[in-house]
Amino acid sequence: MNARCVWAGRVVVDAAVTRGGVSERRQLMLGEPSSDGIMLDTVEPGKMTGTPLQPSDYRFHFSIAQ
Repeated sequence: MNARCVWAGRVVVDAAVTRGGVSERRQLMLGEPSSDGIMLDTVEPGKMTGTPLQPSDYRFHFSIAQ
């Protein structure tokens, strides 16, 4: 967030998706819709240089296309 990056990198979330009582593991990439319309929209907070973040600090926002 407060650094200039030559290559910004990417975020991949390993998620459990449950539909109709059936659960499966999926990898969702930030800003890339999956074949069934699930998309990882945002990840918060953005990475800050010099500020260590714990896994519990992150929040993920998803959308589902109908």
